[in-house]
Amino acid sequence: MTLPEGCILEMKVRLQRPLQEVWLPMSQGLLGDALGMSAVHVIRSFSLLRKWDLVRTGDGAIRIHDLDGLVRFSGFNPADADCEANGVRQH
Repeated sequence: MTLPEGCILEMKVRLQRPLQEVWLPMSQGLLGDALGMSAVHVIRSFSLLRKWDLVRTGDGAIRIHDLDGLVRFSGFNPADADCEANGVRQH
């Protein structure tokens, strides 16, 4: 799992968001700083996620377009977040 997509899914689970949207009022560069990643890596990762139509970004939000696809791509395990999975199933 690369960090940006795992971070998106973990935020969705931890915030217990039933919708496929995570409000993230920060730049991708600032997200990279928070995750200990370079801004270039985060920007490339989001570009790839958008290209594969897994997420959409804009207006300070990350919209999960294909939740199951994002889970498969990231290898995310909801049990790792140690809280209710809120619609996120492990694949």
